[in-house]
Amino acid sequence: MSQLPLFDDPLPGPDPRLVELARAMPDPVHFGTSSWTFEGWKVLVHRRRYRSEKDFVREALREYA
Repeated sequence: MSQLPLFDDPLPGPDPRLVELARAMPDPVHFGTSSWTFEGWKVLVHRRRYRSEKDFVREALREYA
């Protein structure tokens, strides 16, 4: 068996079914995460009010999950 080419073939375009699905999704839909303690998520994800930043960092993963 020979090695498959890495760069010879062009990348495939997006799956038309996924494009259609993406267009049908309501706005705004948020995907992805870099951290459960991201400040901007205190309204979007985290509904609780934490007593301190230390409490937020320690307890926010439970609410995020």
